[in-house]
Amino acid sequence: MSSPLVVNGIVRGVSETETGRIVRQTFERATDGCAWLRRGDTVLLKVSLNSPDPYPATTSPIAVRAVAEALQERGARVIVGDMPGIEYVLLDPRGSQRQSARSCFERSGMAAGVKGTFIGFEERGWDGFFHFSSQAATSWPEGFHATSLIREVDHIVALPRLSTHIHTGVTLGFKLAVGYLRADSRMTFHRDGPFFAATKRYVHGTQVPTHGPRHNRFFEKITEINLAVADRQRLTLCLGTQAQVTFGPDRRMVGFTSCKVVPEMGLVFASANPVAFEVMGIAFLTMLYRQAPWLARCLQKTLMLANRCARELGKDSAWTNPFVRHALAIGLGTTEFDLQYSDVPEALRGEIDKLIAAGRPQRA
Repeated sequence: MSSPLVVNGIVRGVSETETGRIVRQTFERATDGCAWLRRGDTVLLKVSLNSPDPYPATTSPIAVRAVAEALQERGARVIVGDMPGIEYVLLDPRGSQRQSARSCFERSGMAAGVKGTFIGFEERGWDGFFHFSSQAATSWPEGFHATSLIREVDHIVALPRLSTHIHTGVTLGFKLAVGYLRADSRMTFHRDGPFFAATKRYVHGTQVPTHGPRHNRFFEKITEINLAVADRQRLTLCLGTQAQVTFGPDRRMVGFTSCKVVPEMGLVFASANPVAFEVMGIAFLTMLYRQAPWLARCLQKTLMLANRCARELGKDSAWTNPFVRHALAIGLGTTEFDLQYSDVPEALRGEIDKLIAAGRPQRA
């Protein structure tokens, strides 16, 4: 039986209360009423807290609050956690060298109304990360270090946002896993990607190493981080009432402000199948990118040409996206899912269906 991909429409301008209700409804439908949860279980809500910027540069506070409340009412202990990008939070063997995840959590607005424990992964120190290796993680011949919190919780719910990214083209469900990594492992995958010279300046003068071999497996490395949580990640959910459709991951990058789109009809979508979620996210983000002003799209085109690793949205099928392609190759999801719409206009459904169908691998 294939996992459902639940998609609910949210009309622009509805109240936070109504938005939260729709998020919760989506969460409960996609998890069959949290069928996997037992009273007393600990659930990590892995958010996208890459910076102190507000939604949509980070996860929506409404989404975090709605999912946390749904879990807590069923007796779960909820932890919200992440570690921002190294330009904001930097941990080396001596300790934290720059800001804190907790301050980013508060400044982003994500902390508003959330009743639960917050943990910034750097708070546990350099030794608060475990070494992970797997035969499936062939792009990490020496393994990587991820927060030990992964091993201490019973379940994980991933809560990304909708955004483009100057390094990876998009930042959705699979890219969210970068937040689990220690700084030295982050630099390991960045060595394979674009703009590494600019990235390593953030660790200059610290004890985080920047040297090492390049394997030219940038997207593969990022995707394989998700193997560390595959046995306990139950769902990926995104509230898409706003999206960054140029630059990213932060609100401002290289002197430019990311273009934000607020659609007439937003979507909240969720699935236990990470591939289904990623394909849906790419499809919807592609639609929103087309709504960006001409000049913003020209700047994004120029950036993607300079990138040489990622491609501009809409140039390829979602199924040929390197995250999706590699996830399928290593068993992190399947092409099979049951797309379930609610309160989504027919025209929007048709456009989404068309983008998901384009290039979809043939079923066996």
